[in-house]
Amino acid sequence: MKIKIIGILLAVIISSPLIYPQESVDEVSSQKSSEPEVDRREEIILYGIDDEVKTVLSDLQREKIDKYNELLLSVIQETRNTDIIQAIYRLWDDTSYKDGLAVAREELNKVLVDEDFDSTTVQSAIAFIADQKDIESLPLLYKLSDERDSRLAASSIRALGKIHQVEGSEELTEGNEAMLLERLKKEDPIAEDDLVAALIVTLGELRYQPAADELSGIAEDSGASAGHRRLACVSLGKIGRTVDYEIVERIFFESEDATLRSYALAGLAEFPDQDTAEILIQALK
Repeated sequence: MKIKIIGILLAVIISSPLIYPQESVDEVSSQKSSEPEVDRREEIILYGIDDEVKTVLSDLQREKIDKYNELLLSVIQETRNTDIIQAIYRLWDDTSYKDGLAVAREELNKVLVDEDFDSTTVQSAIAFIADQKDIESLPLLYKLSDERDSRLAASSIRALGKIHQVEGSEELTEGNEAMLLERLKKEDPIAEDDLVAALIVTLGELRYQPAADELSGIAEDSGASAGHRRLACVSLGKIGRTVDYEIVERIFFESEDATLRSYALAGLAEFPDQDTAEILIQALK
């Protein structure tokens, strides 16, 4: 009986507010609620395994969230995972993160100074620079356009074609087009199919008149790559010489290759001083 009484007294004492006053309970609860919430995405970016980081980056890109861009500046320079690097550049591109351009330029510099570099990473950096139309990168891109690695050269050349339209790029572009034309003349169109295609497109984008003779030769050459002939037709239209209009027009009317004819039609539509309305109407019939 005595033991039961002692047990009851202990239970009463333990539950008494004198032992655990309500103020203390409230204070603990308040402290917990005032603690900052853990940013799960930030934690994963900093400490997660690669697959988790890639998933987060994919989600951020899909949702176009730029909150973590500054944090990713350090991540992209520390990681060796090319998939993560590519994902960061894609996110920066989709969120137009200009501060990331300095990092991208550093990747291009690595190639030029023979520093250890990863080709896939450099190509991702070039794509980011091109999409952001960063004219500050033009000198680097022109140097890379003469790179022995034809994949990097082709990526750089395509980037030049994209950026040239930005106001202020002319003075950085002028005088360098001749180098691209010379490379087009010397490259093997079979062995370097993609590089030659990039040169054809970019010389057209640059509206480089001295390239027209070389491009018209490609367009008319029935033995040339079909893809190169198609691209040459469009580039000739962008350059816009009257004499080349007749060449592209003849290809449109005489070629039996339907795809080549469609590119020739696209090229005709590019000529600035020609009325192509009648031809376009015929094409629609």
